[in-house]
Amino acid sequence: MIQRIQSVYLFLAGIIPAITFFAPVARLQAGDGLLSMSSLGYEAANFPVDEGVMPWGMTVTALLLVAINLWAIFCYRNRKKQVTLTNWAVAITLLFYIAAVVHIVMIANDASVSVSPAPMLFAPLAALCFTMLARRAIKRDEALVRAADRIR
Repeated sequence: MIQRIQSVYLFLAGIIPAITFFAPVARLQAGDGLLSMSSLGYEAANFPVDEGVMPWGMTVTALLLVAINLWAIFCYRNRKKQVTLTNWAVAITLLFYIAAVVHIVMIANDASVSVSPAPMLFAPLAALCFTMLARRAIKRDEALVRAADRIR
């Protein structure tokens, strides 16, 4: 059912990565230039970056995280599918961080660039924690249902 605790965990795990679309996940500074990087793009002030460069890996993985976690809420009748979706969400969270590192390294290939992670870089990590809590609650629910079936 939708009122289970794993639904709350999955909802939080689905909403938190959406924050990375609007809040910067990293700041790069080169001299007097500053670049703020979010999942939707870059905001540059006197920073030498191509305007056509877009962090597509971060955008796609953040969208997938939001979609998979919210989709898992509505698969409450099929707990095996929910566990599979949470496993996919864990893998996609790892891909988000790989994409973030790749984009930061691509931009910061100059030695004079200093990189500072923003607090929102850890938002998908919080979503990962909620996903793991949801997976544990789903498995506990499945064990409870199996135990009730054995009693009958």
